[in-house]
Amino acid sequence: MKLLVIPDIHIEPEVSNERMTWLGRLIVDRKPDVTVQLGDLMSFQSLSHHEFGKKSSEGRRYLYDIEAGLNGQDLLFAEIDNYNRSKKKKDQVKSDFHITLGNHEGWVNKEIQNNAKMEFTMDAVEDLRLKEFGWKVTPFMSVLNIKGINFSHYFPSGNMDKAAAGVNVGKTLVDNMGKSCIAGHSHLYREYNKTILGPDGGPQRIWGLTAGCYFEHEMFYCGKVTQSQWWRGVLMLDLIDENGDFNIEKIDMKTIKELYR
Repeated sequence: MKLLVIPDIHIEPEVSNERMTWLGRLIVDRKPDVTVQLGDLMSFQSLSHHEFGKKSSEGRRYLYDIEAGLNGQDLLFAEIDNYNRSKKKKDQVKSDFHITLGNHEGWVNKEIQNNAKMEFTMDAVEDLRLKEFGWKVTPFMSVLNIKGINFSHYFPSGNMDKAAAGVNVGKTLVDNMGKSCIAGHSHLYREYNKTILGPDGGPQRIWGLTAGCYFEHEMFYCGKVTQSQWWRGVLMLDLIDENGDFNIEKIDMKTIKELYR
């Protein structure tokens, strides 16, 4: 099985969605069996509690966020749909598309909790038409399991639902979870693996992985030194057994632009 992992995309109204077209072309070219987007598809800056009342929040609107998100998805799936219409069924892209919602999508529910008048008027899944586009949706802080690999926007470090961290968060994931886990959220690429005794009594390799991010623009809340550490691109996993072991191909943003722009 070929599995494409797309980390945080952070679509924003002021930022070009051209990278979504490149992503669609990559999917057409590589034809993964499964595609997993790890959440924070959107930034939802209009709902940022870090900026309420600040000059930087002027002009932001939830509607603009949603329009940008719909446009980005249109660009992504248009590449796939156009390709499939030109091919026989056996040659078409047949990837299963999954999304594990992130904390930025979770800001929509937080807004409703803080302002009850917004209930029934805001819904990230419905407003972004995620299911209509073909995504199978895993809620924020829930876990998607595919072939023994657990996917989530992030995994908690303890009882407070804070994201697991550490010098190598991949090792933290393995130590905490004891099984293969892939997360987004940090925008860092970190990997760690170790071999344990598997259920059949033989050796089993398990992975802890944070997958970086899939955008080029600067984020308003982080300095340049911090952002210089982020890895930007996507991952192609070649699943080699039923217990969550895989080989990794890293495809960085520069390569994606060169091949699919």
